[in-house]
Amino acid sequence: MTETYRNWHIHFDPPPIPTRVSDWHFAHADFDGAPDANDNRCGHAESLEAAKAEIDAWIEENFDCRCSAAIPQDCMALTCKWRAT
Repeated sequence: MTETYRNWHIHFDPPPIPTRVSDWHFAHADFDGAPDANDNRCGHAESLEAAKAEIDAWIEENFDCRCSAAIPQDCMALTCKWRAT
């Protein structure tokens, strides 16, 4: 199962281990997984709802908004950090 949420891709891919805390994987559509990219727009969660909550938290922490706009002009929040650039 794969779902797109706020320009992030979430998919269910449980590893062959007893714990279920990393069954769901998520990454931004523009995620660059190269070791030297320092791109932290990815993660793991125990459920689809938890993955969405992690994405929301990442967006709020990094942009002070919930729109996850790819470019500042597309931001929907008046107080978004993107608008200041």
